[in-house]
Amino acid sequence: MPDISKNNMFIGEISNNYWPLLNIKQTFGAIDLVKQECFSYLCQKMNLLKVLFPNEIFLATGLDKVMNIKHLHRTVAPSQTAKWGRCSIKKYGVSPDEGIVYLAKIKHNYLKNNYDYVFENKLCWERILNIEDICISRLREEVAIAADAINMVAKKIAKEYGLFNEVFGSNVKCLSAQYLENLYPNFSSAQREHAICKKFGIVFIEKIGMVLNSGSVHSMCDPDVDDWNFSGVLLIWNSKFKCSQNLAQIGIRVSWNRMVEQFSYYNLNVPELPFHDLLKKGILPCTIGGSINLSLLSMLLLNKMHIGEVAPGVWNNSTIFDTEKRGIHLL
Repeated sequence: MPDISKNNMFIGEISNNYWPLLNIKQTFGAIDLVKQECFSYLCQKMNLLKVLFPNEIFLATGLDKVMNIKHLHRTVAPSQTAKWGRCSIKKYGVSPDEGIVYLAKIKHNYLKNNYDYVFENKLCWERILNIEDICISRLREEVAIAADAINMVAKKIAKEYGLFNEVFGSNVKCLSAQYLENLYPNFSSAQREHAICKKFGIVFIEKIGMVLNSGSVHSMCDPDVDDWNFSGVLLIWNSKFKCSQNLAQIGIRVSWNRMVEQFSYYNLNVPELPFHDLLKKGILPCTIGGSINLSLLSMLLLNKMHIGEVAPGVWNNSTIFDTEKRGIHLL
């Protein structure tokens, strides 16, 4: 089993045989096609209203990550989108049969060295959900729509650019994180994702934040975003580079009581911040939502190896030299 690194800016193992199939001009056009077609499909299927996502927010609002944050007076480029989306549905007066959709640029540090980073594009949505519809089957309906969107975009790219990818449709294999641990007890979480995705092609892993029988968790999840019982990640197998790619996160948003319980997993109390206060008072609606990482989706569909080929970033000299000699043009 290969050592799979989620923080590696390359998708799969670095190969000297790689050469981009599209030039820069073609790449820009294809990236825009992925964004527009995916956006249009979700709007049509979900009846979504387009809104604008902020470039910065105050940490003191509680709308971004609150775990281990000390300086709440600062403004930051958001690393989360779901809590903002949930508040915006309330603010904009969206009706029960509607939702909102927005594009977000999320700064991601791949090498964890505070220098190399990239701005990934995410297509995010949020919809009002009736409390009686909080169930695993409703979550899987949302997953199927996201998978259909990816399938549709893959066909568009194949037709326009001749880049044929395996098209998986909405036949998603839904499995829990506990099932994966039982199936591959000696694997790391990343290795489990690699193995199961290689087997089924497209997989939705549910309950990734829950404590497993081993005492560990599949993936660390913020306790104030999704209900860990009804959320997960959508993975697709990249047959060219022989690895799984995490393309979407989808979930039913957390209730107040469930959020208190999830904070207790970390032996923490719920922060006394505006977002959490709104949830405690029952002001925020019950919602379901998700995000598709358009940058990673573009990598998959355009057969790109490096995240910097589809998303703008800042890179050190050695990274630039290493990529240029392979014909990789960083944006």
